Order: sequence, then structure tokens, then C-alpha cells
Amino acid sequence: DVKIYDAVTTVTTPATWTGNFDLTGLKAYWKFDEASGDIINQATSVGSTDSLGTSADIAITGATYSQTGKIGDALSFDGTNDLGVCGTSLSQYQFMYSANAKFTLCMWYKPSSTISTQSITSMAGNFGTGNQNGFNIHLWDDSSTAGNVGVNVLGESGNTRYIDTTLANLGTDDTNWHFLCVRFDGTTSGHSAGNNVEASIDAGTFATASTSSAPSGTNNADETFKISVYPTTSIARYFAGLIDETTIWNRVLTDAEITTLYNSGRGKIVY
Repeated sequence: DVKIYDAVTTVTTPATWTGNFDLTGLKAYWKFDEASGDIINQATSVGSTDSLGTSADIAITGATYSQTGKIGDALSFDGTNDLGVCGTSLSQYQFMYSANAKFTLCMWYKPSSTISTQSITSMAGNFGTGNQNGFNIHLWDDSSTAGNVGVNVLGESGNTRYIDTTLANLGTDDTNWHFLCVRFDGTTSGHSAGNNVEASIDAGTFATASTSSAPSGTNNADETFKISVYPTTSIARYFAGLIDETTIWNRVLTDAEITTLYNSGRGKIVY
């Protein structure tokens, strides 16, 4: 971004450079560069007209600021009780789980210890009991699924899209940065050949769920949107590691767009 001025020109705040990336549907963009306090939703400041604004700022409990991130700084979560609450509204993320929902979530994360059952993001209620609204994304480790990624998108009748594959078999001691993308299309046709929830690691091949029915409800989520924890405290599952550059979109990003974000090393082409 190069500017040349003559001697009498007043220089104002320089423009934000976003390359040629389409910001349509960008609801939240968290850089995790803050040294304290809330993590600010940067979507508006980088040019999105679809931003959730300050109502999607993240209130942090316990996490350690100013850690070395994928770019700039990141937050470190201890896997015990650290978490972030991404705004208090139960309705503002409804585009992620209600009828005909569409979204893409992209996130850089780096585990700091052996991967066990850990939630990266969640908004679902009492999972497994039916009649719940929201979604969750988690890592888990057992004898057959070490380091896999699971995704649940739930509607009022408990409809679930679930990824239970070797999508991201990272092993039990992987401590590298990874780029996670989850995309969901709740329309009748679904996204990839009728499978309407997909996830990939490091812009690799998308794994799909075996179910393609769409949520049918319009009610609010059961819980506020959180990062690093499953919201039901009786089965709390906290993430241990670093989280950086995270975006949420109210549309399904294409393979090419996700590859561009991954290759930028940022999860979002914004400087």
C-alpha cells in the first residue's frame, strides 16, 4: 500500500488493505492482538458491512494475553477454566443454526498438550438430550479418533450434522499451528453433494457428515457463543493451547477462498 503526497497534502488515516477478498457476510473477525480486556470484533474496521459490531466482542476469563501467534499475538487457554464469551446475545448467531442456515468459521489454533476431548467453540445447550439449538466444534482423542475434529449443528428437534472421520488425525501430541475451517449450508440442496456440514484442516480435503437434513427452528441458541469450552458446565471441555486469527461468515466460502486464507498465513487477508 504505497502513497505519494506533495508537500502540502494533509495525510489522514491510511486505508485498510483487504486485497481482492470478498468481505460479503463477514460477521466477526478477531485478531487476538489485544494486551488485556475484550477481544474486539474487527470486521467493521476492515470494511465489512455485515459485521455484528461490538456486540460480538469477546469477554475473556483466565486466558493469557500477548502470546506469540500465527501472526501478531494470540491468546493462550489453559485447558482447565479459561474461556471467552463472544457477546451476550442469544440471537445474533442464529444464522449459524436456524432453518436454511449458512456459515463458515475459520480459525488458527495450536494445541499445547496432548489432545483430549476439548471444545474449541460452542453454542449448543445440553448436548445429547434433544431439543437443543446451536453448534459446537471440538477435538477429541480416544483409541480410534486421536486428534479428530467433530462438528455438531443442532436445531430445535435436535437434528445433528456430525463429522466423525479421520479428517484431522493430528495425533495426541501435535503442537503445531493448524487452520481449521468449518462450513455449513442448511439449504435444501446442501453444499457438497447434499452433505451440508464440512470441515478441513490446513485447507485440505473437506470431510463431510453423513446427514443432510436442515435445522427447522427459529428459536435462540440455548447458550451464548463461547470459545475454548463446551458451555454445559457438568461436562465442561476446555481447550488447551493458542487461538489466533478467527473469522465467522454468513455464507459458505469456496474452496479457493479458503485456500487463499490459508496461504496468506492469517486466516483473513487483512493487514
